[in-house]
This record gives sequence, C-alpha cells and structure tokens, in this order.
Amino acid sequence: MSRSADQVHAEVLSLLPRGAAWPAGDARASGGTGAAGSTGAAGSSLLAAVLRPLAEGIAEVEAAAEAMMAEVDPRRATVMLPDVERLLGPDPCGRNTTAPSLDERRRIAHARYTARGGASRSYFLGVATKRGTPISITSLIASQAGLLAAGDELVGIGEAFVFSVTLPLGSWKVAEAGELAAGDLIYTFEPSDLECEIGRLRPAHTEAVFTYADTST
Repeated sequence: MSRSADQVHAEVLSLLPRGAAWPAGDARASGGTGAAGSTGAAGSSLLAAVLRPLAEGIAEVEAAAEAMMAEVDPRRATVMLPDVERLLGPDPCGRNTTAPSLDERRRIAHARYTARGGASRSYFLGVATKRGTPISITSLIASQAGLLAAGDELVGIGEAFVFSVTLPLGSWKVAEAGELAAGDLIYTFEPSDLECEIGRLRPAHTEAVFTYADTST
C-alpha cells in the first residue's frame, strides 16, 4: 500500500542522525525531543523543508507502483494495454484494425490472454462470457432406430457434427418510410466477431452455424 507524502516525510525525518549538529527537535516528526532537549512539529526546520520534495517524489513513485499492480490484469489495464496487445500479436480475427472501445479492447485482450483451448459446450460458453456476450448452443444427435418417437425430427449422421450458436442481435436498424434515400439499405445489422472466434476454436470435424435473436423482445 502506497504512503502519502506526509507519511514518507515523517519517516525520513525519523531516520535522521542524532547529535548536536542536527536540529532533531525541529526536524523529527510529531514533536519529538531533540539532542538539545528542544521540541517542535515536523517540517519546522530548514532541513525538513529540504527533505519535503524528496518525500513527495518517493510518495509519487510508490503510488505509481501501486497503480501498476492493476495493470497486470488486461481487464483493468490502461497504460499497459498496448503492450499486452503487442505481446499477443495481431488478432487472428482482425479486431485490432477495427478500433474498438477501451472496454472492448480489454475484453478481447483478456480472452486471448487467458485462452487455454477446449472443445466442450461449457468452454465456448465461457469464451462468450469473457467477451460479455450471452449465447446459447444447441447440438443435434443423429437419429437412431428404436429411439425415435412420432413427430421427432430426423437428424442425419452429418448433422450430428453441426452445432448452432444463438447470439443477441446486437446493433441493428430497420429503415422507416420518409428517412430513406436512393441506395439506402432497408435493414442493417453488424455480425458479432464471435463468429470468427468460435469458428477458429471449434474442433476441425465440426461446423458452427450462427443465429441472431432479438433478446429485447
């Protein structure tokens, strides 16, 4: 825990040598008794005034060192975030070039920094959670004789290697009459970059299909 300039100043004064040549009573902290028996508050001597800038510098260094402890975690990094991104290298999904917000850069850096790999449903749900995006995953089981009931959907063997990922619709806009101009799109939305991330991480024998749902309704 860092100290204030006053705390550092008091400690520096308490470490001064003792003797008649040192105005200890005036320079030491909190009314200490000097070698000559005089007493006084810290900072009342010329020596205390000379040491004050030193104490302020030490306090600034300690505060900066304490602040750097938070920079170790990419989710809280600000000053060190560019260095974390540099060490991670270019993002395989090209998100480094899209200039996302600071919070989004933190989430991406943290997800890449802590990625350990996996192929389970819980792993992919965790990938999305780290990015702050809730998703659901649906997988199919190939139909087998003797296990089907009337009305069950037939699932081929190939479909057993396909899983569906449902994501929030996110940023989207429907054009309204009177606001359109020639060439304008009547409906736009921005796909999630989780498509690229999950697509890269999925097992090679599987295929991911992405669906967007308007969670606001």
